[in-house]
Amino acid sequence: MARLRPPLPLRGVHRLARAPAPNPLQPRASPPDGPWTPPLTRRHHQQPDRRAACDELHHVQGRDPSGTAAAPRCGRSLAVGWLQPRGHARRSYDSGGDMARSSLLKSLFASWAADSEPAFLAAARAIIEDERSKGHRLLVQDLESALSDPRRPGVHQPLALRPVPKGRDERPLLTMSKARWSFDDLVYNDAAIEVLDDLAAENERRSLLITHGLRPRQRLLLIGPPGTGKTAAAHALAERLSLPVASANLAALTSSYLGETARNIEAVVRFAESTPCVLVLDEFDALASERALPGDHGELRRVVATVLQVLENVRGESLVVATSNHAQMLDTAVWRRFDEVIRLVHPGPPQVRRLMALRLSGRLGVLDLSVWARRLRGSSAAEIELICLDALRQAVLDGSRAVTEAHLDGAVRRLRARRTAVDHVDPPLHKATMRVPDEPSASR
Repeated sequence: MARLRPPLPLRGVHRLARAPAPNPLQPRASPPDGPWTPPLTRRHHQQPDRRAACDELHHVQGRDPSGTAAAPRCGRSLAVGWLQPRGHARRSYDSGGDMARSSLLKSLFASWAADSEPAFLAAARAIIEDERSKGHRLLVQDLESALSDPRRPGVHQPLALRPVPKGRDERPLLTMSKARWSFDDLVYNDAAIEVLDDLAAENERRSLLITHGLRPRQRLLLIGPPGTGKTAAAHALAERLSLPVASANLAALTSSYLGETARNIEAVVRFAESTPCVLVLDEFDALASERALPGDHGELRRVVATVLQVLENVRGESLVVATSNHAQMLDTAVWRRFDEVIRLVHPGPPQVRRLMALRLSGRLGVLDLSVWARRLRGSSAAEIELICLDALRQAVLDGSRAVTEAHLDGAVRRLRARRTAVDHVDPPLHKATMRVPDEPSASR
């Protein structure tokens, strides 16, 4: 029995069977040999004059016949593009933008791995600008809000990428803040200003020194009586170098557990090594007091030994600024651990005159500041600032546009009453603190 041959399919059905619909999940990167194209498309592009006209039309309109993406030219590649899914053609033409975004993401992650906060912020802002150029306004707002999320009131950008170290009781060992003073707000003598300027200039040009095998001075010890501007000098250095201020919390650093204080000090210094900042160790004599004092015990010696070791081996881009009102209580081995030691003392008449002119600016009337500078000689810079602020308050309450002699007289009387109250508590200590030194003064 002869086998029957299957009937031949219709012409239209046969053409559709040879050209199945494209699968969106499997886009074709390049056209296969002998692709099927609709008869209209083939006839449309066979004639040269029609091809040129079609190329010009598609170039002006900036799209292909399917309306999905811009077509650089018309012809066989365009005809194949009609058969590809919508997303495939767009991806092929946007490869340059994807490569640029990939570079930005690589820079972002590389800066995070290298712990470079300026490079991280620069890469993040570049990504935000890239999204803004694409018109993604909502995404740009979210990214900018996340980048400038305040850690504390008044802060407009993150101060540190790494978390602040904490003690055994989960209290932070450091307080991150922005600089509250600049050198324009302070008054120092020429010798102190010269040393501080040199120290700031060395750290500003750190890379130049490193290329010559040198390191800038980054360990500073400020000593002197209270109210002479030691902490303010540390803040002014931070403002000059555009660095945050990391103030050590003595209450959290010291612990009753054996060895815990030494570990906290080491954690604070290691944080400063990995995060550029100005580490301020106020009341440094509480951490590095003389080990030969009567009543010393083993824990105090271990703490001082840890302080000496971490200061000796400190690295990174941070500045370590220690302050002390009682330099005679410091251990003898501490002094050589610092690159520079500056003694700040009470202001003399020239510094008092400049400080009063700075604090009373805007409401300075016909006052003779030279006379007041001689009258206030022996006062600390903090006390002079209190006198100026008290006189300004009285002038505002009296409705006066300028500070008068009466306002300053009242402020001085109140300061003398305060001194008398302190004298009755501990006269010898107060007199020793308020003694006017013979050397030139530097004040806040």
